[in-house]
Amino acid sequence: ANSIAKNSDERAEYLLSNPPSDGVSSMKFSDFSDSLLVSSWDKISRLYSARDNKLLGAYESNGPILDSTFLDNTKGFIGGLSKSV
Repeated sequence: ANSIAKNSDERAEYLLSNPPSDGVSSMKFSDFSDSLLVSSWDKISRLYSARDNKLLGAYESNGPILDSTFLDNTKGFIGGLSKSV
């Protein structure tokens, strides 16, 4: 179930299931699907179904992940302090 809260400006906020345990460094919505790619200082990049608020997969790097992006419907890139892409 999606967790939705209203803030004082009456904008909806969506809380991710299985969120990062440290600061989020990047969030990208896919142009090809309802996927959301989130990178974090906790060294993990997570792929969510934005529609279902479901964690679809995760990749752990050797260092904090600073950015992420989609290439197409099935591939993405991450980069960070591990000095690799």
